[in-house]
Amino acid sequence: MTHLTKADRFETLLALVCLAFSLCQRVGLLSYKQGRRIVVKNHGYKAHSFFRHGKNLIGESWRKSGIDLGKWANFLYERLLRQLLKLQSLPFFIG
Repeated sequence: MTHLTKADRFETLLALVCLAFSLCQRVGLLSYKQGRRIVVKNHGYKAHSFFRHGKNLIGESWRKSGIDLGKWANFLYERLLRQLLKLQSLPFFIG
């Protein structure tokens, strides 16, 4: 149960959580494909998921950059907008 009573605010929160999840997942998967492997434990499973791997990498990059969180978030937001604009210019066929 959430204390959010306005549907538009809940939709915005849900959209931001989805974007954050997909960003972490994508960063983790791309990093894995580029050779930064995730340790495999003795029981055969990876030590953590692609999401956690991406989250850790994003956190490391933010800490190492030494810039203000607001500036860093603004930078990511602008990059995301550029990527979305590129996707909108591509023709998509559904069918």
